Amino acid sequence: MLYTILILHSSVEGGEAAERAGAVRFVADTISDGIRPHSRLEFSPDGRQIFWSGYVIGEGNTEWMFTSTWRGNEWTVPEIIPVNGGLGNGPALGPDGDRLFFGAERPLEEGGPPYVGIWYADREGDGWAQVQPVEATLDTTGFAGRPSLSRNGNLYYLVRGSISAIPAVARCRLESGLYLEPELIGGALGGEIVLDPWIHPDEEFLLIMLDSDLSDQPSHGSSDLFMVRSRSDDTWGPIVNLGSTVNTKHFDRSPSISPDGEMLFFIRAVGNIFVESDAHFYWQKWSQIPRSYVE
Repeated sequence: MLYTILILHSSVEGGEAAERAGAVRFVADTISDGIRPHSRLEFSPDGRQIFWSGYVIGEGNTEWMFTSTWRGNEWTVPEIIPVNGGLGNGPALGPDGDRLFFGAERPLEEGGPPYVGIWYADREGDGWAQVQPVEATLDTTGFAGRPSLSRNGNLYYLVRGSISAIPAVARCRLESGLYLEPELIGGALGGEIVLDPWIHPDEEFLLIMLDSDLSDQPSHGSSDLFMVRSRSDDTWGPIVNLGSTVNTKHFDRSPSISPDGEMLFFIRAVGNIFVESDAHFYWQKWSQIPRSYVE
């Protein structure tokens, strides 16, 4: 219920949006002002802080990590997260909200060679402690980023490099406090060029984005949001398009669901190139998506 209150008070069209199907632009005058979002929206467990990454309009293609806090009936002006100099992609919180994960390319030590991978920092007072690597994810080539954590701490992320020649979803299981070597999510996703993964807290399903030019899956536009369910034998499938109440002829990307399970968030961008397009966060009630798609 808290998320519903915060969202309706901070959406362009307010409470009227809850009464009809279709996506609504979220916080137009605050977090989208001067910033093109480029990762999903991540909520703190109490719903009062949000995290994402994106590009500052007019300042090149450097991806920065941002945060905003619900204060005084509105979201604060975005601030750069003071971790890794603010540089990184797809900030995500661990299950208790006290560990921040993100993708980045950086050395293990000053002056050393750079590694791509998933990194993290723990909350320390009002700030964050020193950045540490998830060592199992480190690679000397390619890309690793857009992490998403399940309730038990398992790490899902986007990878391209030594373990996959094309963008794919990998999982590192958490056992006894350590992350095991990554394993690719196969099944129906095998061979698909997958972007923007988000894992359900209980690992019931993944939300992903597929590009219509690179996939044979049915599509409504430039890129669509899809669901892929996990099976009891640890395989995944089928791939299901979330339908026309969410997907449009434009770019629809970077899905996530609020911690209470009620709200779907994603980026919609209007234009010919995603990064250079007019991009904003949108939300829609999860219950408004036809049950035939998600059950």
